[in-house]
Amino acid sequence: LIKFLRLTHLLGRRAPLLEGANRLLPILVELVDRVANGIEDSHVSHLKLDAAGKATAVRLRGDLTDTRLENLSLSGYTQTGILAESVLGRTGFGDVGRPVVLDGLIFQGAGKDTIGLDLKTGDSRTGGSLMGDILVQNCRFLGPMAVGLQVQNSVTTLRILHNVFAGEGDGTGLQFTGSRALLKWVVIGNNTFYNLAQGVVFSTIPTTVEHVALHRNLFPEYKQA
Repeated sequence: LIKFLRLTHLLGRRAPLLEGANRLLPILVELVDRVANGIEDSHVSHLKLDAAGKATAVRLRGDLTDTRLENLSLSGYTQTGILAESVLGRTGFGDVGRPVVLDGLIFQGAGKDTIGLDLKTGDSRTGGSLMGDILVQNCRFLGPMAVGLQVQNSVTTLRILHNVFAGEGDGTGLQFTGSRALLKWVVIGNNTFYNLAQGVVFSTIPTTVEHVALHRNLFPEYKQA
């Protein structure tokens, strides 16, 4: 059985295509742009990733223009389902519509201290404070969990659409955190936050907020919105 899959930019700009048939594989997936030259058009879909005993199931980092993770089921991780550091898609100026897409993913960790998807900025080697052009849609974040989706520090052009955050009476659905953060062109729409302690949380006050919209979100059976 495959224990670890690493798709790393070395020579070409295109990483391979990985597809399964909803098979249960005890693997970890890493898409990392190590030389700051970009990995384009990567596609990982229809796999069940069993990360039992592992801290993280999937790791993403750097310029991942047109990368798509679709219809994956991630389970058993003890800390983070997907750790995404300084991840960048590309939109505008001739590259319209080339975001990093996370579509139809299911997150269910090993316990109440886990984070489903952690979007964060890294150090200067991984693009510094740059992160953006990311679409998260049609995903399910299932408890028990500490946070379903966490955004750390600055982000530009982030769409969080048509997702379900379902806890077990505790945990937070969506959390923004980080000092001196800039939030620009962020849309949070048509999501359901169910049976959570908190739905959407801004744990710190962003330094700059431009074009941030929350619309048509549903909060049934929650303690705090």
